[in-house]
Amino acid sequence: MADDNATRWLVINADDFGYCDQRNRGIVESFQAGVVSSASLLVNADKASEAVQLSREYGIPLGLHLNLTEGRPIKTRNNSLTSENGLMRGKFGFREALKSGEIDLDEVGQRRSTSSASVVY
Repeated sequence: MADDNATRWLVINADDFGYCDQRNRGIVESFQAGVVSSASLLVNADKASEAVQLSREYGIPLGLHLNLTEGRPIKTRNNSLTSENGLMRGKFGFREALKSGEIDLDEVGQRRSTSSASVVY
Protein backbone atom coordinates (compact mmCIF):
# COMPACT_ATOMS: atom_id res chain seq x y z
CA MET A 1 0.00 0.00 0.00
CA ALA A 2 1.39 3.43 -0.97
CA ASP A 3 2.14 6.04 1.69
CA ASP A 4 -0.32 8.89 1.11
CA ASN A 5 1.97 11.28 3.02
CA ALA A 6 4.99 10.63 0.78
CA THR A 7 6.38 13.63 -1.06
CA ARG A 8 5.91 13.38 -4.80
CA TRP A 9 8.02 15.25 -7.32
CA LEU A 10 7.19 15.99 -10.90
CA VAL A 11 9.70 17.70 -13.14
CA ILE A 12 8.31 19.19 -16.32
CA ASN A 13 11.13 20.17 -18.63
CA ALA A 14 10.63 22.51 -21.58
CA ASP A 15 12.56 21.24 -24.59
CA ASP A 16 14.42 23.18 -27.31
CA PHE A 17 15.04 26.41 -25.35
CA GLY A 18 16.84 28.67 -27.82
CA TYR A 19 15.11 27.37 -30.96
CA CYS A 20 13.33 30.67 -31.75
CA ASP A 21 11.98 33.81 -30.06
CA GLN A 22 8.43 32.44 -29.83
CA ARG A 23 9.55 29.24 -28.12
CA ASN A 24 11.79 31.17 -25.75
CA ARG A 25 8.89 33.45 -24.76
CA GLY A 26 6.60 30.47 -24.27
CA ILE A 27 9.12 28.74 -22.02
CA VAL A 28 9.63 31.87 -19.91
CA GLU A 29 5.87 32.38 -19.58
CA SER A 30 5.37 28.71 -18.70
CA PHE A 31 8.12 28.86 -16.08
CA GLN A 32 6.65 32.02 -14.55
CA ALA A 33 3.23 30.37 -14.41
CA GLY A 34 4.70 27.33 -12.65
CA VAL A 35 3.90 25.00 -15.54
CA VAL A 36 7.51 24.00 -16.24
CA SER A 37 10.34 23.60 -13.75
CA SER A 38 13.36 23.62 -16.08
CA ALA A 39 14.39 23.87 -19.72
CA SER A 40 16.90 22.13 -21.97
CA LEU A 41 19.09 24.45 -24.01
CA LEU A 42 19.41 23.64 -27.71
CA VAL A 43 22.98 24.88 -27.89
CA ASN A 44 23.34 25.23 -31.65
CA ALA A 45 19.96 26.93 -32.16
CA ASP A 46 19.66 30.47 -33.53
CA LYS A 47 18.38 31.95 -30.26
CA ALA A 48 20.48 29.95 -27.77
CA SER A 49 22.38 33.01 -26.49
CA GLU A 50 19.11 34.80 -25.81
CA ALA A 51 17.79 31.69 -24.02
CA VAL A 52 20.84 31.68 -21.73
CA GLN A 53 20.21 35.34 -20.89
CA LEU A 54 16.53 34.63 -20.22
CA SER A 55 17.41 31.69 -17.98
CA ARG A 56 19.66 33.95 -15.91
CA GLU A 57 17.11 36.76 -15.81
CA TYR A 58 14.22 34.53 -14.73
CA GLY A 59 16.14 31.87 -12.79
CA ILE A 60 15.20 29.02 -15.12
CA PRO A 61 17.31 25.90 -14.41
CA LEU A 62 18.96 24.68 -17.62
CA GLY A 63 19.92 21.27 -18.87
CA LEU A 64 21.71 20.42 -22.09
CA HIS A 65 19.89 19.25 -25.20
CA LEU A 66 22.57 17.57 -27.30
CA ASN A 67 21.81 17.89 -30.99
CA LEU A 68 23.92 15.81 -33.33
CA THR A 69 21.58 15.72 -36.31
CA GLU A 70 20.01 19.07 -37.22
CA GLY A 71 21.12 22.60 -38.06
CA ARG A 72 24.62 24.01 -38.04
CA PRO A 73 27.30 22.69 -35.71
CA ILE A 74 28.73 25.15 -33.18
CA LYS A 75 32.24 23.98 -33.93
CA THR A 76 34.01 23.75 -37.31
CA ARG A 77 31.53 23.46 -40.15
CA ASN A 78 33.52 20.88 -42.10
CA ASN A 79 33.75 17.92 -39.77
CA SER A 80 32.42 14.40 -39.51
CA LEU A 81 29.01 15.61 -38.23
CA THR A 82 28.26 17.65 -41.35
CA SER A 83 27.41 16.98 -44.95
CA GLU A 84 28.91 18.82 -47.92
CA ASN A 85 26.60 21.82 -47.36
CA GLY A 86 27.97 22.47 -43.86
CA LEU A 87 24.77 21.40 -42.13
CA MET A 88 24.42 18.37 -39.90
CA ARG A 89 23.46 15.18 -41.72
CA GLY A 90 19.93 14.76 -40.35
CA LYS A 91 18.76 11.81 -38.27
CA PHE A 92 19.01 9.17 -40.98
CA GLY A 93 22.32 10.49 -42.33
CA PHE A 94 23.80 10.62 -38.84
CA ARG A 95 22.79 7.02 -38.09
CA GLU A 96 24.30 5.81 -41.34
CA ALA A 97 27.54 7.73 -40.78
CA LEU A 98 27.76 6.48 -37.19
CA LYS A 99 27.27 2.86 -38.31
CA SER A 100 29.97 3.20 -40.93
CA GLY A 101 32.45 4.76 -38.48
CA GLU A 102 32.51 8.19 -40.12
CA ILE A 103 31.52 10.14 -36.98
CA ASP A 104 34.32 11.45 -34.74
CA LEU A 105 32.69 12.05 -31.34
CA ASP A 106 35.62 14.24 -30.29
CA GLU A 107 34.19 16.83 -32.68
CA VAL A 108 31.08 17.30 -30.56
CA GLY A 109 31.65 20.71 -28.96
CA GLN A 110 28.20 21.40 -27.52
CA ARG A 111 28.99 20.33 -23.98
CA ARG A 112 32.10 22.50 -23.76
CA SER A 113 30.26 25.55 -25.10
CA THR A 114 27.77 25.46 -22.23
CA SER A 115 30.29 25.53 -19.38
CA SER A 116 29.70 29.26 -18.78
CA ALA A 117 25.92 28.99 -19.06
CA SER A 118 25.46 27.23 -15.69
CA VAL A 119 24.00 24.18 -17.40
CA VAL A 120 23.44 21.13 -15.20
CA TYR A 121 24.79 17.85 -16.63
